[in-house]
Amino acid sequence: MQTRSITATPSRIMVEQLAASGVKYVFYNSGSREARFFDALQTHPDIHGILALHEGNVASMAGGYAQAALEPGVMVVHLGAGLAQCMGQLYNIWLDGLPVVIITFAGDTGSFADTITLDLDHSVGPTSIAQPMTKASWTVLEPEGLPQAIERALRVAMTPPLGPVHLAVYDKLLGDQQVTTDLILGKPAPPRLSPPNPADVDTVLQALRGAQKPLLYVGDGIWKRGASSEATAVAEHFGLPVMANYDENRAVDRNHALHIGRPGELTGH
Repeated sequence: MQTRSITATPSRIMVEQLAASGVKYVFYNSGSREARFFDALQTHPDIHGILALHEGNVASMAGGYAQAALEPGVMVVHLGAGLAQCMGQLYNIWLDGLPVVIITFAGDTGSFADTITLDLDHSVGPTSIAQPMTKASWTVLEPEGLPQAIERALRVAMTPPLGPVHLAVYDKLLGDQQVTTDLILGKPAPPRLSPPNPADVDTVLQALRGAQKPLLYVGDGIWKRGASSEATAVAEHFGLPVMANYDENRAVDRNHALHIGRPGELTGH
């Protein structure tokens, strides 16, 4: 793992780490409490900030980008209210297992006021409401840990099974103070899957050849690993009818002659 030392404001460190990890777009709905972050984002030459006027649209764009590019979609919404506003589309991101990193800036620590406008109450924590629809979530308390937290969030989102990750950052970190830490260079590398054991492959082949009524049931892991053509070739070679789960349309083309639809669509077959 290559690193590079940096001394900068926490906002600049966040943006530099996103760029160092290969992130090209950040989808956001901005808020005043994290203005320094957006100043750093808009002045960086290698990242494009894309503004949406509602948090649901922010989540939709981040999820759509992740689905089309098979790269992490990074989105930023404002405090707890912004997180709540994006939950409907975050559900779709979670359901489809899309690699999206949600960054929120938390303002309420319980140290200065009972409540902060637009934020969650400090008694429930900044990641609480999104936890059912994320595969992992954590809160950054120290600015020196921002690069590690961002790199980890991107890596976990891209590690099979893919899914959304929530990173909460207390906005008290985003001051003008200079912080020295290490950027982590390069795109996060999720664990590589080893090739299957040849004996296991032979077992599957023998089972297919001996099956009376075989069926190929495909899920989203096919297209997420770039194996749609291989799955189609297997179906065609063995003459296998193909069935997909509820929301899967990409593993094998639904217009293919061997595709028989979803379990609830079998009437007439």
